[in-house]
Amino acid sequence: MVKKLGLLLVMVFTLVACGKQPAEQSALENIETITSQLNQIQAQESELQSHFETDISQDSSLSRLGDKNSQTGKNLKLREEANQKAIKELTTLKQVSEKVEDESLRQSLNETASQVEQYLNDYQNFLEEEDQYYQEIGEKDATIDTFEDTMATLNEKHVNLQNQLKNLESQLEKSRQALQDVQNNDQALAGPYTHKGGYDFV
Repeated sequence: MVKKLGLLLVMVFTLVACGKQPAEQSALENIETITSQLNQIQAQESELQSHFETDISQDSSLSRLGDKNSQTGKNLKLREEANQKAIKELTTLKQVSEKVEDESLRQSLNETASQVEQYLNDYQNFLEEEDQYYQEIGEKDATIDTFEDTMATLNEKHVNLQNQLKNLESQLEKSRQALQDVQNNDQALAGPYTHKGGYDFV
């Protein structure tokens, strides 16, 4: 019976040491997932021109661009899905950030969450305008002026979004590194709590 107690102490000490910062660990995972989804969006954007040209080559009337099953339509859908996944992660990040003990880190995470929220909302609005644009240029009464004017507006908004994203990436990396430091410190402290024979229950 006494020897079993020794095993129990090993388990308890190890679990306490490894689970010391659950909120920080969750926040780190949220930030990494958000970053991953933002990268997915950028990857799809890099393919958009090719998809756009493919659709136009198949239908010079441009009506294909309004088709959800077109290459352009599928590209838009994938970006919408990635944006929604990031929004979902943001909701969790905001919740777990309030449980972070360190006040400075908590404030930094709140600032990060605020910037992420602003960007994701702006990007969602951009996606909706982009979708509307594809629908409009596929209509019979659409003119080349409609095409060029709306495209110019979208391009301008996209440039602003890219600048916004650069600042966001810096903030995300700052928070990710701070959370990683907390995790590394937590793991460094785990050693003394792990039973390695110091307690000789016989």
